Amino acid sequence: MKKKNKELSDRLDGEKIKYRASLSASSFNDSAASRVRRGMAQEIDDLKFHFKAMNSPLENTIKELQEEITILNEKLVTERQHKEQIQNKIDETNKTIEDKVQPSQEVTVKLDDLQHEAQLTRIQLLNSFKDANYDDAIRFLPYVKNHKHLRHQFTIIAASYQVEANLLYMASWNGWLSIIKDLITKYNCNSQEEDSNGNTCLHYAAMRNHVDVMKYLFTEHSDFMAINRDGWTPLHTAAFYGHSQAVEHLLSTGKCDPLAKDNLGWTPFKLAKEFGCTDTLTILKKFGGIDCNK
Repeated sequence: MKKKNKELSDRLDGEKIKYRASLSASSFNDSAASRVRRGMAQEIDDLKFHFKAMNSPLENTIKELQEEITILNEKLVTERQHKEQIQNKIDETNKTIEDKVQPSQEVTVKLDDLQHEAQLTRIQLLNSFKDANYDDAIRFLPYVKNHKHLRHQFTIIAASYQVEANLLYMASWNGWLSIIKDLITKYNCNSQEEDSNGNTCLHYAAMRNHVDVMKYLFTEHSDFMAINRDGWTPLHTAAFYGHSQAVEHLLSTGKCDPLAKDNLGWTPFKLAKEFGCTDTLTILKKFGGIDCNK
């Protein structure tokens, strides 16, 4: 296009020179000179027209590009302003949330009071189990979470030693069958779990002759041959404490061995005989075929 423009421009310049020369020429008369000048003027106008026609598309293209650039710049400015508005709204919303979530001193005090109250409730619940206070145990039980993790230093009175026992052990010691059922079914306490001396719920029930508790634990698939750190099974425990009803129930299940030996080699029969539990000896003889005279 540049080459064509140059050719047209050169032709135009040439025609202008001829036109000026015709004005000063003396070899033509006026009419002839006029015709030549008119022809040359038309040629010049024609060249101007073509020169303009060839340059006008480029001018239009440049103008269109400039308009597009202007429109894009306006869009970019609009988008940037829109993003800034959105970010400002986000910042304002976050600040509002932080202001609302930020606990006031009054809320913090109330939260501390609630935590303190919850701790007191846990202590009261543990004490109610330890002290065999059934009414308080029923009252506090629903308000405490993580029952299976609550433990207390619990003294086994007859044996005069302390163990770290949970609610389920103490409920078995107290013979609270309804609470035992709730602890197992509602609060997911494990009847097979052992205390710090290796005793299970069956050991505790056998210590206190709670046959109804033992019957329920049997339905929960408790291990009737579980041993504690002394090597005692629940039958050893019942025989030592002289609880003939517990001994009879344990033997009736067919899951207890009356001749099982503890860590010192003592059997339930020997424990009963050594501590003078005649009723227990009779039951052991009846179910175990043991000669009481040996």
